[in-house]
Amino acid sequence: MTEKYLFEFPYQYPAQRAFDDEQTKCVYIVADNYKQALGWGAEIADKFYSLMDEIGSWKADYGEGWIIEKPERRGLSPGLLSALPVVKVGEFPDMSSWLKP
Repeated sequence: MTEKYLFEFPYQYPAQRAFDDEQTKCVYIVADNYKQALGWGAEIADKFYSLMDEIGSWKADYGEGWIIEKPERRGLSPGLLSALPVVKVGEFPDMSSWLKP
């Protein structure tokens, strides 16, 4: 049975790397299990990072993201959560709006 997992990953835009200005992105991933969602989330993060910074690798620079199991405890509003992209394992979200610092 598939479930929807909220994956979050850290990154920095290239111009911000001289500062301690780390940000995060979130995406819902529909997967068979936690491990599969986490693995596909790392692929999404790596693709985003390569689009943003052609010489870097998210997996090499950060290496891990996480699944947020209780978003309400993180202060994420229902409005924000409902606006997040939802993808299945094997799909990538539209990252065009993510590429703007």
